[in-house]
Formats: sequence, structure tokens, C-alpha cells
Amino acid sequence: MRKLLVGGFILLIAASVIAVAAARRRGWEGDRVAGWRGDIAQLVAEARRVHAGPTRPAHGPEFAVAAAELERRVPDLPDHRIAVELQRLLALLGDGHSLVYATPSPRVSFGMLPIDLYLFEDGLFIVDGQGPASPLVGSRITRFGDLTAAETLRRMEPYVSRDNAMAFRGFAALYLILPAFLEAWGATDDKDGATLTVDQGEAGERTVTLAAGPARRFRKRLFAPPGAPGPVPLYLQPPERNCVLQALPEHRAVYFQFNQVADAPDLTLSAFASRLADALQDRGVENLIVDLRHNNGGNNQLLAPLLEAIREFAASSPERRVYVLTSRTTFSAAQNFINRLERQVPGAIFAGEPSMSSPNFTGEDNPVTLAFSGLTVSLSNRYWQDSDPGDPRPWIEPQIKVGLTSRDWLRNEYPVLAAVFRAIATRD
Repeated sequence: MRKLLVGGFILLIAASVIAVAAARRRGWEGDRVAGWRGDIAQLVAEARRVHAGPTRPAHGPEFAVAAAELERRVPDLPDHRIAVELQRLLALLGDGHSLVYATPSPRVSFGMLPIDLYLFEDGLFIVDGQGPASPLVGSRITRFGDLTAAETLRRMEPYVSRDNAMAFRGFAALYLILPAFLEAWGATDDKDGATLTVDQGEAGERTVTLAAGPARRFRKRLFAPPGAPGPVPLYLQPPERNCVLQALPEHRAVYFQFNQVADAPDLTLSAFASRLADALQDRGVENLIVDLRHNNGGNNQLLAPLLEAIREFAASSPERRVYVLTSRTTFSAAQNFINRLERQVPGAIFAGEPSMSSPNFTGEDNPVTLAFSGLTVSLSNRYWQDSDPGDPRPWIEPQIKVGLTSRDWLRNEYPVLAAVFRAIATRD
């Protein structure tokens, strides 16, 4: 009964908060300028109240000046442009978790182009397309409107919330399909669409105009390209589970794909850690490959059993090795996991791209709904020091550095795992 009363009380408070916000929006409809300025003031006050970090950037002069300048410009900017400039303001906080969620609100739709992108080592490519954009898959984007792709990426930089420079590669997949952002950078003159120039190889260049569709979940990871030769690599097989185990006896290895720091409905991470420990008991297993290239975080409190299983495997014999695969998507709680691996398994070998978080970083998704616009922003409220407090590294540098090209992707060839297999063979 007590739980029911408490639950009802919480629901009543939540309903009251929603009603107050709705009433504020109705009251501001006659004064749009005052409403947006109220949102900016709310964001600044909340950032100063909760944002964590050793330098407290929300209290610094750069943040204050930028907020005041945005308030001044409100009468001259349309709603979608104010939302874009709020993202630029949040990027000044200097962490990858403080940002504007690109989800629809009563005043901003965040329409998206019907394509998904990936910034490979050899350029920016379309890796998926919906409807009439599907024939564009595999094309390299050379221009957005009159701007080169390189110049568009350069203009994107001040708008990207980041722990380190890998965020530019990761967030390109989001911001470059949002016409509201492209318009702010001069890459389109239409908030509801964009004109792209694409290079289709032997077919040459062509120009296409794409209309934005409704907001959707943007693709953070790669999938196998359509029609690619050969079997789908381990890395690109759909991560339908948070954790996947596969024996690789030809390499005397176990492959552990760790896709999310979360319990599944039918399998907790603790229970999975027991399965991993059992698999690693096999005396024929000398190598453990831990693949976190799709892991963008979750709940840090669940990591201990996995770390224990890996630590015991590494300590059981000097012949045993742990390889850790990271990428631009390895973020947040996944960064905490690799920090602890680095510290607890001293011989761990890192391979691939650097991660998108730093060993010490300001984190936590902490949603705040702005009263007038209904936009939701996140203001990070915890400073994680999983490494030495004075550790200045932007990331854990991979010993085996391997990028990914469009040619690799189109041929279903994944050089990171191949490089690890070569390292295992060379050691043997």
C-alpha cells in the first residue's frame, strides 16, 4: 500500500510539472522572444547548478558571453536555428554528454535526410538510404550545396559536444543529416532538405536533392553493405544481444562482443560473466578478444563481474593475452570499462580507433526539458576519474592502430580483427 501511495504521489508531482510547463508555453505564445529567452536563462541556470567538471565551464566568461549573444539574436532567428545555436552553446561545456537531443518538440521538428552516413578514412560516404535515396548507398559525398564536404565538416566543429576529437567523426553521422544544422553552416538554404553532390565511382558525379523526413533514430554503427561478397564479418552481425560469445579455435581465442553495458531481460551481465569465465577455463584458449566498437555505454555498476572474469583469465598464465577493440562509438560507461581493463590487466593490448571518451571525463545523461520550446537537453552532472586524477590523455592510445576505409566496408573486409589475428600469429 505504501508503495502505491508513494507511486501515486510521484505521478501527481510529474503531472503537475508537465501542467506547469504547458501553462508556461501557452502564456508565452504571444511573446515568442520572451519564451526563448526564458529557455536560454533556464539552460544557463541549470548548467551552473548541476554541470560537473574540474574547470566549471558553465561559470566561465565564454559561456556567459555566448548565452547573452544568443539571447540578443533571438528576435532575428527562426525557432529551428535557435535550437541549433543552443547546441553550439552546450558544446562550450566541453563534454560529450551535454547536448540538445535531436528529438521533435512543439517548436522544432528536427527533420532528417533519408540517408545514413559514415566518415571513413577516405571520405564521407552514404551507408544507408531510405526510399528514393537507396541507390545512393556507397556514394561519397563531395559537396553540400556550394560547400565542399571538408568545409562543411570544418563548420560543424563548434557545434559538436565532445570529450575528444573522435566525437567529430562520430557525430558527423547525426549533424550532417539534419538540414537545420546544414542551413546554419551555409550548406543548404532549406531547413527541410539539402542538395548533395555525390561521387559514384565509375558512374561519375551527380547532384541530388533530398527532402527531410521525420526525426528518427540515427544510425550510430555500421551494418553490412547490400550485396557485399562473402559472409558478414563478426563485427557487422546485428548486435541483437548486449553480449555475444564466439569460440575461434583456429586462433586459440574467444571473441567477446560487448555491445551495451546493460542487463538484458533474459540475461544479466553478471550471469553472462559466469558464462565468459566458463569459456575461458578451456586450456586451449590463450587469447581473449573483447570488442567494444559498438558500445556507447550504460550502467557502470554492472561492470565488476566481467572485469573479474577477464582479470582472472589474464592472471592465470603469462601465455594468455587480452585484446581490446575500440572505436569512435566506444563511449561513456564503455570508456569506464576499458579504463579499468587498462588498470587491472596491465598487458591488455588495445586495437582499432581511439574511443570517443577520455580516461577522465564529465558524463551522465541528465535530461532537462526547456519550458517554452519543449526541447530536451542533457547537462552532465558527474566527473568520472577512473584514471589517475591528473591523467591528461584524450583517449587510451591503441597499440595496434587501424582505421576503416570505404573499400574495406564495401568488400566486407574488417582490418582491425585481421590485424589482431596477425599479432596473435606473430607472437606464436
